[in-house]
Amino acid sequence: MADEPGFELISKVMDASATVRFKYGSGPHDPRPFVLTLLPQYVARELGKTLPLRIGDITKYVQDHADALKAMARFEWDQGCTSHRLD
Repeated sequence: MADEPGFELISKVMDASATVRFKYGSGPHDPRPFVLTLLPQYVARELGKTLPLRIGDITKYVQDHADALKAMARFEWDQGCTSHRLD
């Protein structure tokens, strides 16, 4: 719908534990961004691997599944949630 605010990736950060946090919203100053947290165990399960994963495996998963991750985040955001955790 043309009146709806956009839903774009604002930032993506991977911490030392290889947890990736994606922030989505209408832009960098969105007052209500959505945060999708992707844990390594979710990626391992999706890839059929065991922990610990190589950082490269997680990075590749994020790149290969960017559209699906955004779609999951958008679905949860449309439901009124402000965050969702994939673990």
